[in-house]
Amino acid sequence: MKQLLLNLKYGKKNIIFKQFFCPLCKVERKLEYRSKLSVRQYFQILLIYMFISLFTFSSMGVYSIVFLFLTWSIFDFVNRSLFKNNIPCPHCGFDASWYKKDLKTTRTLVEKFWEDKVPSNK
Repeated sequence: MKQLLLNLKYGKKNIIFKQFFCPLCKVERKLEYRSKLSVRQYFQILLIYMFISLFTFSSMGVYSIVFLFLTWSIFDFVNRSLFKNNIPCPHCGFDASWYKKDLKTTRTLVEKFWEDKVPSNK
């Protein structure tokens, strides 16, 4: 079983579920978000759905189940967006998800990162 680390940063508790070194710049990286929803998030989805259906069931009836899938998709979209934003290295711009798909795109993203970080003097 993977060991979860507790990161006390800026007074809030962040659970680190994956630690690794960036393959390009060799800086230690910590990922706080997972690509999949956790059991806790599924429980939150269920609670939000029950709260919404409490008010909409009288007018919509059985069709209020639409809000379950709507809430689930919103949670999943936000979670995946946070995960995707957490993948690129803040030090060198290396993005492992693009590296798995296309090497040329990864090179251009890293070059663009360094161009934005260190503007050329012309």
